[in-house]
Amino acid sequence: MDKLIKEHVKMIVKDLKQAEKNHPDLKPVLEVAIKDVREKGFKLQPAGKK
Repeated sequence: MDKLIKEHVKMIVKDLKQAEKNHPDLKPVLEVAIKDVREKGFKLQPAGKK
């Protein structure tokens, strides 16, 4: 399960970094989001699982 969540975090971070490239004006917000995901990623619930 843990490995799956780590993969999730990697995918989310990748998406956020892509968004950062597409929208440079949002960079500060996205940087905070990336930091949040990295720090709290292990608490994220995979979609559809409770």
